[in-house]
Amino acid sequence: MKRMIIIIGMGFAGTLANAQSISPSGIYGASNTSAGGGVSVTWVLGSLTPQAMSALPVKLIDFKCMLTDELVVSVTWSTSEETNSDHFEIQHSVNGKYWSEIGRVKAVGESNATRTYSFEHSSPVKGDNLYRLKMVDQDGTYAYSRMRSVHYGGEGGLTFHPNPVVDKLSITARDWSSLENLKIINVSGAKVAEFNYFQLRDMPGKEIDFKKYPSGVYIISITRNDGTVQSEKLIKN
Repeated sequence: MKRMIIIIGMGFAGTLANAQSISPSGIYGASNTSAGGGVSVTWVLGSLTPQAMSALPVKLIDFKCMLTDELVVSVTWSTSEETNSDHFEIQHSVNGKYWSEIGRVKAVGESNATRTYSFEHSSPVKGDNLYRLKMVDQDGTYAYSRMRSVHYGGEGGLTFHPNPVVDKLSITARDWSSLENLKIINVSGAKVAEFNYFQLRDMPGKEIDFKKYPSGVYIISITRNDGTVQSEKLIKN
């Protein structure tokens, strides 16, 4: 187990609070503060051993954020196991540095079955919207999920998700009929794919298969029938 411990004070007394276990599939960090003998200790956990993973208070198996046709960001997540879990705090950021709570959902607490939760963010900002979950245990310890990104282009609501993408890239557009052309360009500036109006109109599920493309950075450029162009950077894992 990797640890980073910052100790504030002249000496060390007392013990750390019970460690917060972390699921490798959806959680990347946890932190807590413990005080003893006048000493405050802040700890952060990184990767865990398989032994530590066997006692997860929350096993997060899915976390998705998607802009709907109503221009609301739908936040959904699922757990496969919960022990002493208290609640989920939905956090929002525009830069990944400063986060604010936009909602809170009560956890089941004890479960060995798949549980699905949801929340709707009705006021995303124009541009990039970042989301994460703060999963809080009943003793106050907590862990964060990975971040998810949703780009909101304002009225018109053209977004690509997920980003980064692994296999399927979904396209959401309130004014789908106005989309005239879509191009995918790699980091070298070469065009790797292009879809015309008829191909976009008949695109199954409004999804692009990205499995065949190498990992890297791409630019997706959309042209509407009024001549306006919107370009977005996309990362393929």
